[in-house]
Amino acid sequence: MKRSSAVLSAILAASVLVTACGRDSEPAHVDAADSSSTPADTGIEAKAKHAVSSAESATRDAVHEAKDEWKKLTESKLGDTDQAISELKEEVAKATGDAKVELEKLVHDIDAQRRLLAEDLRNAKSTSAEKWQAVRQEIDQKLAEIEKSIDEARTKSK
Repeated sequence: MKRSSAVLSAILAASVLVTACGRDSEPAHVDAADSSSTPADTGIEAKAKHAVSSAESATRDAVHEAKDEWKKLTESKLGDTDQAISELKEEVAKATGDAKVELEKLVHDIDAQRRLLAEDLRNAKSTSAEKWQAVRQEIDQKLAEIEKSIDEARTKSK
C-alpha cells in the first residue's frame, strides 16, 4: 500500500511540474534577443523530467511486484487444482460403468485445460506491462472455468 502511495505521489508531482513548465511566467512580448531559457526554467524542466522518470520507474516496479504476487497466488491455485485432479482420478478408479466413462472424460478434459493454463502462465512471464492486465484476466478466467469443471466432476462422482 505504501508503494502505491509513493507511485501516486510521484505521478502527481511529475504532472504538477510538467504543468508548471508549460506556463508562461513572462509576458508574451519577449524580445528576440532575450529568447533564451533562464537557468531557473532549465532547473524546473530538469526536475520535471526527473520526476516523470522516477514515476515511470516506480510504476514499472509496482507492476513487476504485482505480477510476481499474482503469479505466486496463481501457481498456488494450480497446486490445489492438481490435488483435486488427483482426487478425481481416484474417484474414476472406484467408479464403474457409464459413470466411470463420464468421469474419465471430465478428468481428461480438466487435465488438458490445466496443461494449457500452465503454458499460458509460463508465457505470461514475458508479457509486457501494457498487455499484462489482459493476460492476467484471461488466465484468471480459465482458472475459474477449471475450478467450476472440478466442482461439477466432484458432484457427478458422488
